[in-house]
Order: sequence, then structure tokens, then C-alpha cells
Amino acid sequence: MKMNGILLGLLHMVAACTASDNEAATNESNLYLSPSGYQKVAIANTDKRQDTNIKVCKTNGTATSEIYFSLDVWEDNELEDYNKKNGTTYTLLPSDIYEIADTKVIAAGKKDASIPISFYSEKMLDHAGASAGIYVLPLRLNSDNNEVDDSKKDVLLNVSLSIPTLGFRDSEMWEELSGETSAIKITAVLTQDGNRMLSKQSFKYSLMMPDNASDLVDQYNNENKKNCLLLPQNACEFTEGVYAADMSTSEYTLNVKRSDLESADYLLPLVICPEEGNGVLQGSDILMLHLNNNDTFTIGTYNILVAWDNDPNWENNRKDPVIQNMRMMEIVGIEEASYRQRTDIGNALQDDYDVYIVGRDKGTDAPDAGEMTGIFYMKNRFKVEDKGIFWFGSDPTKPYLTSDKYNRFCMWMKLKEIRSGKSFYVFKSHLPVGGDEMVNERLRCIKIIENKINELMRQEELPVVVMGDLNSLPWREDIKYLVNLYPDAWEIADQQVGPSYTFPGNQARGDMICVKGLNVHKAIVVESYNCSDHFPYYILSSFK
Repeated sequence: MKMNGILLGLLHMVAACTASDNEAATNESNLYLSPSGYQKVAIANTDKRQDTNIKVCKTNGTATSEIYFSLDVWEDNELEDYNKKNGTTYTLLPSDIYEIADTKVIAAGKKDASIPISFYSEKMLDHAGASAGIYVLPLRLNSDNNEVDDSKKDVLLNVSLSIPTLGFRDSEMWEELSGETSAIKITAVLTQDGNRMLSKQSFKYSLMMPDNASDLVDQYNNENKKNCLLLPQNACEFTEGVYAADMSTSEYTLNVKRSDLESADYLLPLVICPEEGNGVLQGSDILMLHLNNNDTFTIGTYNILVAWDNDPNWENNRKDPVIQNMRMMEIVGIEEASYRQRTDIGNALQDDYDVYIVGRDKGTDAPDAGEMTGIFYMKNRFKVEDKGIFWFGSDPTKPYLTSDKYNRFCMWMKLKEIRSGKSFYVFKSHLPVGGDEMVNERLRCIKIIENKINELMRQEELPVVVMGDLNSLPWREDIKYLVNLYPDAWEIADQQVGPSYTFPGNQARGDMICVKGLNVHKAIVVESYNCSDHFPYYILSSFK
């Protein structure tokens, strides 16, 4: 069998006779090998002969006359003894794969002699195929008229082929199915010895399900407490992929048909198979492709940083990227909006979004209502069934100044997702700002939110989202209390994307989304600088 050459570097073992080597040999006329012991030699897949060198060295200076020696291959029984002692299963390298140069003397006036050993990878492939790597060439230094250092008289060359391997860039992927057919992009990569490389030639490859795909899905479900289904093979349209020459990656398109699929989370284990005869090995890795066939929707929170009328930076620099970020979310709660910002955003999004927004000074949507908190939602996706606000004082109907000297409240909406007809609650707040000294005040506000949720849930049990700029940290007692009731979406998400913080100033995650009764497929923090002092943060969710 002959494979096309893909030139890879040969690991040369050109070792000098060092002072430490000399110190290890005490007899003036001792000979020894450099290197000695176990050594690896990686042979590139090429039709050219490849050489490595073994040195025979003399201790203590140069030879006063010629020193003769031989470099002999071990006997079969010696290799058997080595395998038994070391628990290995090495096989003697066939003699037609290598040549040892006929250099058998250290010349007078020299302290060493270099013996080239040549290897032929094509012949190695003929013997063992692309998986060759169990072969060794064990050599022993002998001399009839000179002593040999017993500790450095043997070298065991473990000879293996270095061949490019085709695998996946990712070990796991999460995708949402939409439309009649979803086109999933999967990236293939070529590596050698663990390093990315350019393809030296074009070749074809294919993707397929492994024979044990069902077992892999069961294992994943058991380990992760999930109920994913194995994607039926007839839902996939497998095509032929082409890895082009001089490319570092190849993009494969897998088409998934949704017509016969249930509303469920699916798993598709995949292996990648290069066409035979092109000098590329099949990687051992498996891609676990997660396919969500539920009616998913995105919910997010975003502190947009207030801009009053005398702030030109909003109009010139910040407005457009803030609006662009908000469009990534189908439901997006915002904080710190001035009436000017509320108007600009509302005008930009009015074709697709409706909004429920109030100012904290009066609880209305008036120009003089103060800094605003609101929820924008896509009007073709969600219908409002109920809504309201409550303040954090003894009278929830009146503005209340919390300990940080700001009026604080929580707004809520009961929304129906139109496609599924299912309803859920969204609670949105901007809690008191401060460090540890404000933990009790925030905890008091959180318990008021809890009481309101419990009041509404007495009518019907529905999924709940609690989100906003909570002005705390996940390990503080106020947030620990909250996530014990409504789990932190970032922590329970199947996949986390982006940084784990939403406030880049001190890399803290004060903006939070907590959920109960929803699946969280992804939690995404978008690194968006210069348009706010907070990053937008949203989740991809579905009904359980």
C-alpha cells in the first residue's frame, strides 16, 4: 500500500558527547552510545529517505589510534525479555525498513563517530499501515578490543509514523433547529502531533454516526441528568466534504430535517472519516452535537448606562450599538434609561417590539418620571396577559426610598408565548447599590419579590424569570437566598458563552437571570465595550 507524501518534520536525535557523558564513564578507553536508553523517532509520511544519527563516543579525550566497534540489532529473545520486564508489546522493526551505515571506527584524533540510520516510511506502511507505531529498533554497541560502558551500550528506537489526523474543531456543539431544514456548520481540522497544520493536498471526507451512538447518548444522559433523544439517522442528510489544499480548516454542512422530529432535545454523536489512500488518519474524537427542537426564546437583561439630555456621547457613539445589542434578545429588560434614551430606543424598535417601562420617581412613563426600568418584548412572539409594579416599602403602591437613597421597585409581566400558547412570569428589578453593608437591604427587597411571586402562584403555577441589575455578587447572602429559590441561569445552562462577568470594571456578575420552570440551553454574556459600563446578558430558554 502506498500513501501520498505529507511532509512532516523528523525528530532527529543528533546528540553530542557531553561533559556529563564523559563523567559517567570512568575507564579511559570506554565506549558508549549517545543517545542511549529508550528514544522515540517519528518518521514523516514521505517517499524520501529520512535519517537520524547515533553517536559512538570515547571517554576522556580523543583516540590515539583507530577504535573499532559494531552496532548490532538485539536478538529476538532479548526483545521478548524487555517486553516482559516493561509490560510492552514491541515488535522488531523489519530489516527492509531501515539501513545502518557501515561506519565502524572512531578515527585517530577523534572522540566520536556518527552512524546514520536511514528509514523508509513507504516500506513501513507496507508492513503496518497507517497505525504503525509498535515497532522498535533495539541496538547494542560492541567492541572486541575496547571496553563498553554497560549503562550506555543500548539504545531502543521506538519508530512511528507521523501522519496528519483529521478531527473536529469542537468536541461539543449546541444548535437550535428552525425551519423545515436546518443547515448545521461543522468545522474539521487537520493536526499532526497535536498541532494544527495546513493541508498539503485536497482530499475528501465524510461524517457518520458511530456504531455505539445510542450508548453514547445514554451515557451522556446518565452523567448529566438529561433526557436527550438520539437524532434519527433519517433526519440527517450526510454529504461528502472536501478539505482543500493549503487550508487550515474545512467547513462541513450537515442538513437536519425537522418534519418527523418531536419537540425535544436531541443528541447526534458524529465521527469523521477521511477517504482512504490520501495519507490522512481518522481522528479518534467524537463530536457530540446537541440539537434543540423546542420552541426556544431569548430573555436578557441590560444596564444601558443613563444618558441625560446634555450627554452627546449617547447620540454620537452609544445609541446604535446599544440598540443593536438589544435586538439579540426577544425579551430584554433594561435599567438606567432616561426618557431621552427610552424614546430613542422605542422609536428604533417600534416595528418589532412593544415595551412596558416606568420611571422610579413616579412609576409612570412620563418625561419627568426619572430614571427608567423597562421590559421590551417582541410583539409577534409574546402577548401580555397581565403586568404591574410594586415598591419596596410598606405600601407597595407608592415610591419608596431604599437605604441607598434611590427609589427602588420591581416590575412584572405575565407573558404568553404565542407559538406554544404557554405563559410565564418575568420579574425585573434594579436593586439597591452597595457592598456588604447593603446585603440586608437587598435581601429584604428579594423577599418582597418572593412574596409577590408566591401570591401570583396561588392562582396558577407557571415558570418564573427574575432578572436585572441586582448590584450584588453570586456569593453574597442576598444572592444565595435568591438562587436557592430560583436557580442562577448561568450556572444551570447547558452551555456558557462569553465572560462569566457582566461588569467589566471589576469583572463582577451583578446582572443576573434566575429561572424556575424553564430549560436554559445557553447563557450568553456579550463583550460589548464603550456603549455601556455593563455587558448585555441573555439566555436561550424553552419550556420544560
